[in-house]
Amino acid sequence: DGDVFPEEVHLHARGRRSVARSFLSDFRDLKVGDLVIHEEHGVGRFVGLETLEVGGATREFMVLGYQGGDKLKVPVDAFDRVQKFASQEGARPALDRLGSGSWDKVKRRVKKAMRDMAVELLKLYAERKARPGHAFTGESPWQREFEEAFEYEETPDQAQAIADVARDMANDAPMDRLSAILQSAGCVFLFAPRHHPSMRHAAGARVELATRTIFNLLGPLANPARVRRQMTGVFAPEWTRPMAETMQALGHEAAWVVHGMGLDELTIAGENHVSALANGIVHDFTIVPEDAGLPRAPIAAIQGGDADHNAAALLAVLRGEASAYRDTVLFNAAAALIVAGKATNLRDGVAQGAGAIASGAALNALETLRRASAP
Repeated sequence: DGDVFPEEVHLHARGRRSVARSFLSDFRDLKVGDLVIHEEHGVGRFVGLETLEVGGATREFMVLGYQGGDKLKVPVDAFDRVQKFASQEGARPALDRLGSGSWDKVKRRVKKAMRDMAVELLKLYAERKARPGHAFTGESPWQREFEEAFEYEETPDQAQAIADVARDMANDAPMDRLSAILQSAGCVFLFAPRHHPSMRHAAGARVELATRTIFNLLGPLANPARVRRQMTGVFAPEWTRPMAETMQALGHEAAWVVHGMGLDELTIAGENHVSALANGIVHDFTIVPEDAGLPRAPIAAIQGGDADHNAAALLAVLRGEASAYRDTVLFNAAAALIVAGKATNLRDGVAQGAGAIASGAALNALETLRRASAP
């Protein structure tokens, strides 16, 4: 099961606070009747919490309902084997039947899908490595004449961009339109399925499982740009360090892997867990918005909506409108700037991000990306 689900992490009660209450505080929206996933028994329904006398001691149990009216009572030390039902695809699976083996069949299909995906990824990268592109020759008299006709003096950044493009053009590695978009806009959107077609093997399996699995961690590690500096978020705090250590093993120069109060990003709602790779060493720490000079705001303040709502919120941020959205963007941008080696600390990164918004540079980058990406 460790190939599909995260390794077991035991929960421990702290003081008089029960693990059951801790579980519910971490899953605030879990209500009686909601669907859950047990790693060994599959899809069930949360019935509630129950206290029983076992061996002369009082213990708490989570009660899960399954098909046919069967019930499973999960003891407090195994609460971590239960997850909320969560599916971006919106699937609503039927309840599993205890002892039927249906959940085991689903997990076997998932493992097969993972193996198929790994085989195709290896094949894809081998083909990319073996297939040369077209290497352009060095400067020609016509190119120099064209450059000399440019009436303005290039800025250092423009000169560096030109040199980078020229170097890439002299390389026989395959190039595509995305490289040009990145050069012109300074950012680019990489749609993973287009670069990793083997991911299609995971799609059906993820719908069936309807819960977080190792697939949620593979995406950032399979970045088609092969970045060496990376900030990414994970769905649970216990995964920040394993992800950072994996990036270290992959040859990353710097990385921040973050989790903020149930979110796979830094939040201004409270404490954030960070595992940072720097100078070849991974170290763990926590940060709060005050460390970046930002005020706190509840998670509800950045709740999204439909596409139109989200687009309007993004434009409002880039136009400088003060909001929890803006502060959240600045918090995460500050961390990214530290990873990129452009900022020395969070406050410095926030100042740089705020400056990019105030100057219009951030909005201009979005507009350039939009124009360059147009069909």
